[in-house]
Amino acid sequence: MRYIQLAFMAALIAVFITGCMPSKPKPKPVVNTYPSWFFNPPQDEHSLYGTGESANKQSAINAGLNAIASKLSVSIESTIQSQKRVTQSSYSKTVTSNIQSSVEKITFNDYEVIHLANIGYEKVIALVKVDRNKLFERKKETLESKLRVLQSTYESLQQKDPISQLKLFDEFTGNIESARNLSFLLNTLYSHYAIEPQLKMYEKYMQERERIKAQIRVVITTDSASSLLAEPLRTALNKEDIQVIDSQSSNHIVAHISSRDKKSHIAGRYIVKKSVTIELRNALGSVVSSNHFVISGRSSFNFAQADESASRVFSKEIE
Repeated sequence: MRYIQLAFMAALIAVFITGCMPSKPKPKPVVNTYPSWFFNPPQDEHSLYGTGESANKQSAINAGLNAIASKLSVSIESTIQSQKRVTQSSYSKTVTSNIQSSVEKITFNDYEVIHLANIGYEKVIALVKVDRNKLFERKKETLESKLRVLQSTYESLQQKDPISQLKLFDEFTGNIESARNLSFLLNTLYSHYAIEPQLKMYEKYMQERERIKAQIRVVITTDSASSLLAEPLRTALNKEDIQVIDSQSSNHIVAHISSRDKKSHIAGRYIVKKSVTIELRNALGSVVSSNHFVISGRSSFNFAQADESASRVFSKEIE
């Protein structure tokens, strides 16, 4: 009987202690099956929807936004393909040769989370919505800003020498690509957005770049330490369809190569370390651009062969 009383008292104490302890938070409701909205998100002409899943809430939301971006990218690719007929220049062929890599990454600043649910205890699913019109207006504003910069840069080119023009074109080619991709996005969001005039404008910019490049004539000069570097530079320029001439003309560019050499003989190896500078000078002799390289050549026989080895390294550097 005493044993039963002790057991009864122990049970009462256990109940009392348990009742006084703070209760553990209840787990969030868990959905064991995917809801219909995950595989069949809503569709309407005013919004874009995407679903995503991940180990946490924010990652699931980001996955949903990535799903929207992917759908837009597919539509943009289709738009680019349909625009092939607008122009058949080398620029347009380059644009359409690798569509997937040319589609600008789409980002969303405003979105709405419609649904969020747990699937199991380490998986979250989300349904997100982006307002189509707000996205359109925001990207249109961005595009218009880029177009103003492009036009201003293009107008400033007219006052510069050919090599400075080509350099500026190369610097704002990225802006041309970005503006082109934004144009395709706007046309994808609303098909009534006219894209052909802008594509022709981008085409005009790139054709002007090719025209300027075709007019450039380059004369290569070197100091005594850089004579072996002239031929690799000639080869690299020819690959870029830039003409190299032997005598100066009225509209030529001088590419002058100079270098400072440091020679050493270590453990039976002849080593030449060259600090090379290439200056581009206009017809008036003014330096409009310069590039610097540090290269080394080695030989087991003599410094002359080490210098030849350095010229081969230089050739690879400027390819």
